[in-house]
Amino acid sequence: MKLHNLISKLKKWIKILESKTKMLPKSFLIEEKCRFLNNFSRQTADVEIPGEFLLPRHNHYFVCIARFMPKFDIVQKHNTAARRIYIKGHNGK
Repeated sequence: MKLHNLISKLKKWIKILESKTKMLPKSFLIEEKCRFLNNFSRQTADVEIPGEFLLPRHNHYFVCIARFMPKFDIVQKHNTAARRIYIKGHNGK
């Protein structure tokens, strides 16, 4: 097989896979995929929101996770896919 043929076949497969991923749903309900996050509450564990330590604040200003919101999104960017999870803090934000 020549290199040109291989490259054309790879390009064809890339187009097929991209079209199939575009047809997939962009968001899911968290209860369908992870029951632990769906049932999580502040009584389950005292977990602080990620990134809070990056800002210079006093200890009593740190926000803890109250619960996870019921929906999460699939984000595709720079040829990778990631899950965007929405978190509600104990302060209501």
